[in-house]
Amino acid sequence: MNKWTVIFGILAILSIAFIFYNSMQSPTESEERSLAIVEQVKPFLDAEGRMTQKAFNDMIRTMAHLAEFAMLGFSLGGMLISLQGRGRERLIRNVLLMSAGVAIADEVLQHFTGRYSDVKDVMLDVCGALIGVVIMKIAMKVMWHRK
Repeated sequence: MNKWTVIFGILAILSIAFIFYNSMQSPTESEERSLAIVEQVKPFLDAEGRMTQKAFNDMIRTMAHLAEFAMLGFSLGGMLISLQGRGRERLIRNVLLMSAGVAIADEVLQHFTGRYSDVKDVMLDVCGALIGVVIMKIAMKVMWHRK
């Protein structure tokens, strides 16, 4: 096991911890946190006020799912590449399967905190992981071509 496997493994664990931490928030805490972000960001991204606060909040929550799982997909991709080398054909499939497992566990965890589970969230999470692992693959190709 090389240092990159350890580094990306730690990043993956931290990503999962961050995802689960967010899911352990009560519905009220979760809504308050996203609305606080909306208050900070909406004046810059929607200065003309074209979106309602609810629509903007929904967009922020969607982006949060994508971003959390993009971090996870990037980390898992880096870990698997460092473990198995750049010739790994099933990298994307393996990252998506692992990320789907985390996403399902995340939705189950939310159920126990009084929040509702949603299949749409699992799909968003897997899409986020796909974005992250594709970014990792591109980064690796760029780095390999420089050598």
